[in-house]
Amino acid sequence: MTNKVTSLLILATFFLIGLLQGIGFTTIPSAGNFITSPLGFSFSPEQYGSLFLPMFIGSILSSFFGGSIAKKVGIKTVFSFGQVFNIASMLLFSLTALYLHDSSVSYLLFLTLMLCLGIGFGAVLTSLNSFAFFFFPNRPKTALTALHSCLGIGTALGPLAFEYFLKNGIWWYDGLWIATLYILLFFSALVGFPNPHHLSHEKKGSSKLPFSSFALWGFVAIALLYGICETTFGNWGTIFLHEGKKLSIASAALALSLFWGVLTIGRILTVILSFAMSTRAIYCTLPPIMLLSLVILYPASTESVLLSSFGLAGLGCSAMLPLTIGFAQERFSSIAPLISGVMIGVYMLGFGLASQGVGIIYKALHLPFSTLFALLSGPIIILSVLCFIVTRLKKQRL
Repeated sequence: MTNKVTSLLILATFFLIGLLQGIGFTTIPSAGNFITSPLGFSFSPEQYGSLFLPMFIGSILSSFFGGSIAKKVGIKTVFSFGQVFNIASMLLFSLTALYLHDSSVSYLLFLTLMLCLGIGFGAVLTSLNSFAFFFFPNRPKTALTALHSCLGIGTALGPLAFEYFLKNGIWWYDGLWIATLYILLFFSALVGFPNPHHLSHEKKGSSKLPFSSFALWGFVAIALLYGICETTFGNWGTIFLHEGKKLSIASAALALSLFWGVLTIGRILTVILSFAMSTRAIYCTLPPIMLLSLVILYPASTESVLLSSFGLAGLGCSAMLPLTIGFAQERFSSIAPLISGVMIGVYMLGFGLASQGVGIIYKALHLPFSTLFALLSGPIIILSVLCFIVTRLKKQRL
């Protein structure tokens, strides 16, 4: 009985950390209007936009290197490293309240905390993906999807939490309560989590990435393209709907909420459906759903249809990332932590390319947003083909 209770507490800690990762990751974007407001830090749009560069760099580096480091020092060690940076980022966020009217110091603090946030997010998510493979060896893809469902719920709770503290005039408490929970879960994981260096019982095989494997490059391409697709919908969707489709700002914001809401619901549905049908079938169905959303979106002019198409896009995006990580880890099980880090790093690279690249293309070529969204059909078609191929390749020993 004691062992069962202990196991349940460990698994509860595992999923709660995923939930808190989502909350922490959206804390600064949630505070965006306050950060640029004269009542806040009065940052210019350029200053605010530059804050995300160290976050991208930090998350990509910690993801790429976290997996290989885990092979030497253990997965829990990488998790602990990332959690320390998570805690530091939230404490620094609260500390900025002391320099509300000193823009030079507060800007440096924000750059530092965003770097910490990126390093923490990349390292912790990489280790959590690996722990999903360790805790649920028979259903790793289902566990990963459940984990990312918790992450998605957290991203929805983050803005609500900051808004609550802001309305009560104690916005700096937002960082304090998140840091407190980070610390509690950190110690819970230190006590309960194991520290595996390998996630399989294979005695033979390389501990390095098999660069000659077509499957590896297929999964890398999928993670990159998916990062571009999700970010285009998530970061540029409201501008496209407002400027290109003439929706009100409120309606465009509602469409974005539908996208993220259905994305999270889709992950939960995937967990449920995975007990009744093949995860391969679910995986290969998701890109065509994304493509269908574009087919509906491009000619649409009525608000209801536009909102529905963004909800459909969220459904298509829902389980793409966790299932990609799951299939890749399953295929290269002897280097699962390394694969997890690569997938998260490449996904974040796609995130960065889309968040910066769409704006650059828009300004350089003066293309309307409707054309940019139409061009998105190309990457989605490639995604559809790659998902079909990589899930049917025969596994070869590394």
